[in-house]
Amino acid sequence: MSWSKVLFVALLVILASCQAVGGFDVNKALVEAVVAKSMEGKGEFALHLEMDEKAQMAPEQRAMLKVFEKMTVSLESIKMESSARMSVKGTASIASYTIPFEAGVTEEQIVLKVDGGKKPIVFNLKDQSASTEMEPFLTELQKKLSDGELSRGIMSYFIKQLPNPSKINVENVSELIHGETVSLHKLHSEITGKELLPLVKAFVKNVLKDDESLKELIGQLYDALYPIIAAELEKAIKSVPEEVEGMDEEGMDEEEMDLYYVDELTPYNSSPIGQVKTVMQPIVTGIKAVLDDRDIAIEVIHTEVKQLFVIALVALESTGKEAQKALDTAFNQDSWFKTDLFFDNSFKLRKSDTSMKIAVPPQENSGGIASVGITMSMENWNVNGNVKADSIPMQGGAFTFDKGMKPADLLQNFDPNSAVYQLLKKDLGIAKISLPLFLGTGEYVPNRQQPFIERGVTMVPIRFIAERLNAKVEWNSTDQTITVTDPLASRTIVLRGGSNIAIVDGKSTAMEVEVLIRDDNSFVPLTFIVNQLGGKTSWNEAMRTVIITKD
Repeated sequence: MSWSKVLFVALLVILASCQAVGGFDVNKALVEAVVAKSMEGKGEFALHLEMDEKAQMAPEQRAMLKVFEKMTVSLESIKMESSARMSVKGTASIASYTIPFEAGVTEEQIVLKVDGGKKPIVFNLKDQSASTEMEPFLTELQKKLSDGELSRGIMSYFIKQLPNPSKINVENVSELIHGETVSLHKLHSEITGKELLPLVKAFVKNVLKDDESLKELIGQLYDALYPIIAAELEKAIKSVPEEVEGMDEEGMDEEEMDLYYVDELTPYNSSPIGQVKTVMQPIVTGIKAVLDDRDIAIEVIHTEVKQLFVIALVALESTGKEAQKALDTAFNQDSWFKTDLFFDNSFKLRKSDTSMKIAVPPQENSGGIASVGITMSMENWNVNGNVKADSIPMQGGAFTFDKGMKPADLLQNFDPNSAVYQLLKKDLGIAKISLPLFLGTGEYVPNRQQPFIERGVTMVPIRFIAERLNAKVEWNSTDQTITVTDPLASRTIVLRGGSNIAIVDGKSTAMEVEVLIRDDNSFVPLTFIVNQLGGKTSWNEAMRTVIITKD
């Protein structure tokens, strides 16, 4: 989904109306903007944080907010080939850094190439843990929901129900876009935070009044989605083998026994999955029977949807005094939104200028922010034309981002002298570590990987402490050595059980106490290993705790 689509879906509540403004069909214009299939363009996004200087916060937190006090993302090239494929190229300006980047988006992944990166970063959008049985269904469902006509119907319905803000007008203007002067319809709208809740209430009431349009929308969704949903329900019904139903172990032959048992000890009907499927089968069968009748299905869905909107309206209209006071404070006159949208005579969106301010209500826990200001601008051309998104070459491999990744792993993919590395490590401190280590009595406890004191020196399990400091540990059984590697610091430490000599980057370094082997675990002097890995230690006597920090 393109930046413009995200923008318009988010702002429909502010702009939409079923009525024309100044003879201009706002409904049609917004729908066409949302369902645009392709386009080229350029744009800019800017964020400004107004700091609450009176707020009480830690210096580190204030410094972090200062980094994002002013941030700009300039997109010199946007190419949307389809709703599922696009590319952007631009520059991010954050704090004192200017970082060029490119990104490509497909249904399967996002590929991000950042200046200073050794390899492009890949974010997989497909859930690798998702059931492979469900994948074809989910793919087909996404395809149907992305269909232009269905999207047009959904957007048209919601736009029709949304009321006009108090300030909205249209005028004819000429603008320079991509080197061409174009005659355009400029749609201007403004709203304050105080107007937002009344608009939401009006929207809910409009939905409840317009039964015919709601049923029409449900019918469109039914016609598009019923075939794939019905097929999936049929698969679920058949997932309980008919041969298993009513089976009795007595007199079974070998083939029947193989079918009846999910493993050597568990009959199908006694297994968790078998029990769930057996219980759910009648329910799924009943749901499919309802969905098979189009008129009944639409009536049932319509009733349930209306009930949800009734509940929403009751909640909105029954706000107590204290709750209303909180809402009035949150949605106040100091928060506002303004936008100018420029459409050509074919209702194609060609340009947009949007700004908003979100004022944070004065309170004890303001988070250090008084207000958030956002501005967005964009120019579009070749709308619904033949557009080819740029691809990012990955011949040299890629850095795949996954859930279990540590910040230090990400930093390894960047040149230490690059702007993005300095931003992430120095300004944002993504690799900072603060680790409390409780020492207790300091005595060694057998078969427990916990620190203890040996000859006045605190000893810790090498793997435990090294991995928490983003280092890697390898055991060489041939020469009986332990190698600790810190990729970020390019440091290698080689240790040997029973020896107080460590080889640090090829040089011999003496430790206060030798490496101790206890219960097949290797223990090393805490201060030595932490210092060698770029960390520091401090002692909290009251808590009997060592505090380990690393930048």
